[in-house]
Amino acid sequence: MGGVLNNTSVVTRQLKRWLRMISAFVMQIDEMLAADEPINDADVINLITGVRQLLTASENKEFSDKYQSALQQEPQVMAHSALMKVLRSKT
Repeated sequence: MGGVLNNTSVVTRQLKRWLRMISAFVMQIDEMLAADEPINDADVINLITGVRQLLTASENKEFSDKYQSALQQEPQVMAHSALMKVLRSKT
């Protein structure tokens, strides 16, 4: 029984590690929206560039492999396609 829990724990940690990169961008967006200062164009461009790089040409192989696998396994692939169209049009 302990082996199953340990394996589940390892899988959960691995899942959290690769999703943490996306979560960081979500936190950046939240912080930008909650800030007292107005959002400037440079901040938005930097954020879009970072997200685009992460989702298309990530230097992090673990993230890239897991993200591409998730795209193939989940019906939300079309949402990714729509997101990429928006990101491409913003620079």
